[in-house]
Amino acid sequence: MNKIRFSHQYAKLLEVGQTAILLEVIKVKLENLSPEFIAYDTDYGRYKFPHGGDYLLLLFLSNTRLFTTIRPFKSDKNDYYKKRIGRDFEIVIRKEK
Repeated sequence: MNKIRFSHQYAKLLEVGQTAILLEVIKVKLENLSPEFIAYDTDYGRYKFPHGGDYLLLLFLSNTRLFTTIRPFKSDKNDYYKKRIGRDFEIVIRKEK
């Protein structure tokens, strides 16, 4: 099964299941996203983006809940995710130390 990994238990993931369907992949410029959206997506700054520029905005559905994740843009990753729209992903959350 496809996997989507997260570095910790983000608040946006609290009411989702163990799997999610990838609904959309959108190439975005980080600087074009609102500060409010970036705050939501990063757990209010818990994750810091290393730089601006191009990113992939992934939209998932789990247990009737929509959630997003932003990942650095890479052409091969864009192709990877686009080919998997409509497929299930296992949600993997790294155990915190």
